[in-house]
Amino acid sequence: MPQSSTPQSHAPHTRNRRTLAAISALALAFVLAGCSAVVTEDQVPGTYKAEADWGTATVVFQKNHDFHQTVTPKNGPPRDLTGHWILSAHPGNTPYTTISLSPFFNVTHDKQGAYTLASAYSIYHVPFGGINIASDPDYGIAYRK
Repeated sequence: MPQSSTPQSHAPHTRNRRTLAAISALALAFVLAGCSAVVTEDQVPGTYKAEADWGTATVVFQKNHDFHQTVTPKNGPPRDLTGHWILSAHPGNTPYTTISLSPFFNVTHDKQGAYTLASAYSIYHVPFGGINIASDPDYGIAYRK
């Protein structure tokens, strides 16, 4: 009698494992599908904010490829400018995308909103939603949407 109950007790346990494996595979596929490094032009528009020890910066990207940037240091008045953005996809083994901004205020650890005629940054999807524009990866400074 004990042997006949053993196969029946394993059947629900095996079904639970299969269900868990199927759910895990679907969740992984969902996450990987949403985490493509390549950002499209339709995904760029919106408001992005970066924070540094010395202050904050905000960039609002428009669909027409214009943007408005505001840099607000903790000590000093805010500075604004309007510019133009261009997105460039780089296909390959590891596809990635860059965004060129002209003109632009650089927001890095040691360049506290220094004016530049043109800049190019990596732009990429982050896990679980959102887009980052890497401004100073060594210090963890990025614009986040």
